[in-house]
Amino acid sequence: MLNAFNPKDLVLTDRLQFDQLLPFFPSRPTVTILIVVDTSISFTSSFGVGQVIDLIRSNVDGYVTFEVELARLGTEGSTLMVDATPAPKQPKYDNFRFSSQVAGQYVIDEYDEIWCFGFAPGNDGSPNDDNIWNNPYASTDEDLAVLTQWMNAGGGMLAMGDHHYLGASMCAKIPRVRSMRRWTNAQNVPPIGELERFDTNRPQNSLQDPNITPNPAVIPNMAESDGVPQPIEWKRYPVPSGFVFERRYRPHPILCGGDLGVIDVFPDHPHEGWVYEDAEIDLSATYSFGDISGDEYPTLDSMQAQPETVAWANTLPDPPYNFAKGDSPAKRFAVLGTYDGDQSGVGRVVVDSTWHHWLDLNIVGLESESPNTEYQKIVRYYRNCAVWLAREGQRRRMLVYATFWSTLFAPAFEDFMEGETILTLGSKAIDIIGRMTSECLVRDWINIVIPDSLIAGLNPPLPLPDPSPFRSDSSVEIVQRSVLGGMVKEMIPLRDELSRLHVDPKAKLNNLSGDAIFDSAGRGAQKGLEQFHISMKKNLKIFEELTRFENLPIKDEKPREMLS
Repeated sequence: MLNAFNPKDLVLTDRLQFDQLLPFFPSRPTVTILIVVDTSISFTSSFGVGQVIDLIRSNVDGYVTFEVELARLGTEGSTLMVDATPAPKQPKYDNFRFSSQVAGQYVIDEYDEIWCFGFAPGNDGSPNDDNIWNNPYASTDEDLAVLTQWMNAGGGMLAMGDHHYLGASMCAKIPRVRSMRRWTNAQNVPPIGELERFDTNRPQNSLQDPNITPNPAVIPNMAESDGVPQPIEWKRYPVPSGFVFERRYRPHPILCGGDLGVIDVFPDHPHEGWVYEDAEIDLSATYSFGDISGDEYPTLDSMQAQPETVAWANTLPDPPYNFAKGDSPAKRFAVLGTYDGDQSGVGRVVVDSTWHHWLDLNIVGLESESPNTEYQKIVRYYRNCAVWLAREGQRRRMLVYATFWSTLFAPAFEDFMEGETILTLGSKAIDIIGRMTSECLVRDWINIVIPDSLIAGLNPPLPLPDPSPFRSDSSVEIVQRSVLGGMVKEMIPLRDELSRLHVDPKAKLNNLSGDAIFDSAGRGAQKGLEQFHISMKKNLKIFEELTRFENLPIKDEKPREMLS
């Protein structure tokens, strides 16, 4: 074996720019995001998403590039204005509608994700839902028809408002979005100031904590801008164990913080919105916008992807706490919902209870904390949403790109040896790539190339899901390790060919190209699946053999002395 090849030996000092020099390498996928706001939501002021824009544009994970462009919604019938070279925090599109066209093409077809931060019909607290539909910023059937076709073609949607019907004019009729989160009075939205509000603010100091002070000071509304976040509960996805009697859990991929741990905090706010629980959603609902109609939650090959709540918040009771907005009993409510449309052949969706989890004024205090670990978790949440909502093909490219670089890069070089088993290579690769992002997202990428029916068939797990009967991996994890290990094993010869440049800079790379790398990834994934089936057959045979040994007496060799 040649000495470990280091890309830095080829003059470049930045590994992440290496693919720009060598066109036969796979390039990072580029995900385009259009952020849409209306009326009061800003791109530049504290009541806006300027910092989120910067954070997504400056993504540092290295396996994906995000291009973020901005749009300000216009009233129905207004004329679209396009700035081809806008300033960084200025909209490319003004008077934008989801049905807007440029040169006969729908604008939204240029984008992979749309992030909606709606404000209209406004913060008036009216019980009249007609204000939503009669608002000049309300989405029309033409808008919704175009947007629905875009979502059904794989576009990823992020949508949120705030308390009451804030944001409903833009979002309250969008398929899936409309039924995953409350938007209208008819849906029982939480109000701004009554007992029923969802006030997640937390005490800023001991003077505001009744557990320490019998007459607590007032927790002001602007506590939402301090350095104290709210804790959130996260949905625990059980990771079935083999013969190790332990219970392990993972969060949803958008709440996986990698080396930061689980993302278990959000910015707080005095009056949030409300996401629906799983059982409250009508999976048989349909939509109809002009000539466009269909099932809100479609079925593909007898599989229906279903939305799910993945995080909850808990308010503190007043009394004994003392909130500026007045009395309110303790409540638990859903704050984050997701829909994985991959299984049904449509785009993914994320809904948040409030854009105050994203606004500058809510994260400024957290950023200034030292250390600001909780701020970093929230930043990771934003980036995870951008990754998770990408189109399926883009996430597949993220997997191939990250796998190629983990196989090539020097620190991993000695970890990935050609003679190692596929399962061993897969374990190492999940660990190495997971350090770039999170293990949850890596496994989410791997699932793209595994048949959904196989994943479904492995829950609950098969017995003895690994040659070692005492591993704690589930059978789903084993197939994921097998697939990724197969990809790495197929890439190792390509890596070794590239390493020839280390000893002979004039060497010709006969077999190395972007297409060859993607082809090797496909072959490797298939071989990994085949290896998984072989391993499972062996495991089942071992299991059958072990069942012959029940009711055997202990060997008579002075057991007391043997055990003493």
